[in-house]
Amino acid sequence: MNARRILLVILFSLSVGLLSVLGFWQLDRAEQKRERYENFLERHQSSELRLENSVPQVDLKWRKAVLRGSYEDINLLLDNRVYMKQSGYEVLTPFKLNDGNAVLVNRGWVSNRGSRDFVPSISVKPQILEIKGYFGPPPVVGVRFFGHEKAELTEKLGDGIIRIQKIDPSTLGYVSNGKSLLKEVFYLEGSQVGALKVDRKLPGSGSEKHEAYATQWFSMAAILAFIGLWNLLRKKAPDE
Repeated sequence: MNARRILLVILFSLSVGLLSVLGFWQLDRAEQKRERYENFLERHQSSELRLENSVPQVDLKWRKAVLRGSYEDINLLLDNRVYMKQSGYEVLTPFKLNDGNAVLVNRGWVSNRGSRDFVPSISVKPQILEIKGYFGPPPVVGVRFFGHEKAELTEKLGDGIIRIQKIDPSTLGYVSNGKSLLKEVFYLEGSQVGALKVDRKLPGSGSEKHEAYATQWFSMAAILAFIGLWNLLRKKAPDE
């Protein structure tokens, strides 16, 4: 075997190995996503929590719950939220429990009627009530402009109505008002008091995408291995 063939064998072997590693990496990512999804299902399908006088010392993420308390007279409008090709906001309102803790409730979507000057009517009558929904992470949306001050990312549109670009500690300071604010957001069911346009899809596992990528990498590795083996085993030409 001459030097050129040896070099080709090394290159083909390294390429096939690299493609195979990428394939196994995608399979590992798929397994991680499946485990995460199974954890989500276990939490979301577990017994409903009831939060009234105290917050249980458990991981609240994806847990269904009933909250008893009252809405606060302040609303955050999360900007740049589109529904059915219409621009608008997601409305988040703090809900105060009896123990002084507050939960930021995502009440759903509301239209801005095509104008950023329009202020939607989203107030809720102050009263003690129970609401149903589930806990989840804050929406990962919004923009942040480097070098801009916090005030430029929040705009007061009226009494108790603040437009925000992102949910983070700086914007949450506007609604905490000395109360202990839970880090999870409560996603309100559509039939509950205070609900606006609610049309949410629960997350899937996402493992199928990684399995498809793994299939692509393994297919490329197999094709490359076949080409390399064919070139290695074929008869030498007279001039070789």
